[in-house]
Amino acid sequence: MDDTEAQIRAAWASGQEARLSPGLPGGRPDEDSPLPAVEATLLLRLLAEGGGHPRGLRLQGARIVGEWDWSWQTLDVPIRFRQCVIAEHIDLTYSTLPGLELLHCRAETLGLSDANIAHDLILDGSTLAGMRADGAHVGSDVLLRDGFTCTGEILASSAAVGGEFDVRRATLSNRGGCVIDADGITVGGNMYFLEGCESRGELRLVGAKIGGQLVFEGAKLANRGRTALAADSAEIGNAVFFVEGCEIIGETRLLGASIAGQLGISGSKFSDPDGYALSADGIKVTGDAFVIDGCHLRGETGFAGAILHEIQFAGSTFENPDGVALDLRNAHVSEVLQLGGLERRPTGTIDLSGASVGELSDDAESWPVRGNLILAGFSYTRLGSEAPTDVEARLAWLRRAPAYSPQPYRQLARVMTESGLPDHARRIQIAARDDERLLGDLGWYQRAANRFLGVTIAHGYRPLRPAWLILAGVLLTWWIVASNTAVFVPTGDNVPENARTGKPSISASRCTTEYPCLIPAAYALENMTPILDLHQASLWQPTTATPAGRGVRAWLYATSIVGWIGSTLIVVALTGLAERRE
Repeated sequence: MDDTEAQIRAAWASGQEARLSPGLPGGRPDEDSPLPAVEATLLLRLLAEGGGHPRGLRLQGARIVGEWDWSWQTLDVPIRFRQCVIAEHIDLTYSTLPGLELLHCRAETLGLSDANIAHDLILDGSTLAGMRADGAHVGSDVLLRDGFTCTGEILASSAAVGGEFDVRRATLSNRGGCVIDADGITVGGNMYFLEGCESRGELRLVGAKIGGQLVFEGAKLANRGRTALAADSAEIGNAVFFVEGCEIIGETRLLGASIAGQLGISGSKFSDPDGYALSADGIKVTGDAFVIDGCHLRGETGFAGAILHEIQFAGSTFENPDGVALDLRNAHVSEVLQLGGLERRPTGTIDLSGASVGELSDDAESWPVRGNLILAGFSYTRLGSEAPTDVEARLAWLRRAPAYSPQPYRQLARVMTESGLPDHARRIQIAARDDERLLGDLGWYQRAANRFLGVTIAHGYRPLRPAWLILAGVLLTWWIVASNTAVFVPTGDNVPENARTGKPSISASRCTTEYPCLIPAAYALENMTPILDLHQASLWQPTTATPAGRGVRAWLYATSIVGWIGSTLIVVALTGLAERRE
């Protein structure tokens, strides 16, 4: 037995750490660090023989050589290696042990598939070329911190962690592949990717079940042109946070995820210019959701079909010039959709088609340019206290749509009516029909009819507008008739005649009890109102024998036509308005 083995056995019996390289500087040793060699078979033999201290096998500053195959083993004590170089693959598949700590070690690959670790798995400060822990069970925490580095894939699919999964001040790299594949993982506590965490490759949490929070704080994830984070269908028992300068290059996916608390995104950057910066279609968030305070999303941000309590975007920037910047199609927000206070006007389209929200809070400075706002099918119960309610401002908002649709106008008018602003609602409905002519797909004859109805009865929303024309016609006709009574002759059936001359014995200026008199006011009213018969036109008509008579007759014909048209328009407007309001 050499001195190294004797030192290891003594530490094994006492529970102390066997410090084989006490002068080794702090941190992880280099590949060529002059460390004493220890055969892996010696360590396995000690563990198999038993008799060690309950603290377990504790080793510092060794170069462990030879095959390290401890698969299918049941170990009664934990393993703790510090500042060791492990030359070959560590195989602990299907093994059972109280705990495993590799602190500031340098190793090849670690195999923990279906292993059962009763307490912690701690790999702080270590370097691995990869790790397989699919199906593994860890009773307490998994800690990958303080300079932990992995240059290959960490496979943790269907693993179960009873405590927290903590990755901070760590570097994960597997370009073109997965840095962590934790599909279907179950974590009882929180899952952290915190300050100093850098990932180059895909981080997968598809179908994960996390009892606490999922937090990305100051983390840097990059998988340019591909998926950087995939958490589709994940179930989070508390909140999800992307905060404190978190930066993600590549697509971030939360498709169909379920979050029992908040979705908080603050001061973070998401970038995938040719795809989705953030894809959260179908997400369900029980608490509030917010993308605020300097968030910059470059690429499409998708919340299509999301079910949310409240979502805010104040202080954020959306940038996708050639596509959709923010997609809220068919989303349901039970309370407030806050689209105001953006850092700058969005570049790209905001799609709200089919979405339904309780309160819409926005401002004109946060609306996209004309042609980049899709509102067809968008419904909301009320406008927020800070949102514009001025008719012209809201019409400018509606007109930013790429194509005319009547539904957004009806929706806005309904909200105005329910807010106690019926005149605003009426003006919006009138503008809707005008915009149908100006922006819609109407034929020339439909546009002409639209224009005529707009001018005359404001498309049914100003039904008495023709009445003023009729009234003006009545008054003017009254004056004309009264000024030209001399041109009127009796035309009734029983006109009294002068017995000597055989001509009528009465005139418009001289009537008797034998024949009704010409009454200019009644004549004008009957002439302009088709439904009235005051027996004036049937008893008196202008003569055609004089120019003045012919002129008066022409005037009466013209005003009668105007009266017919005006009266018809009033009827059409009243009946049409009743149907439209329905």
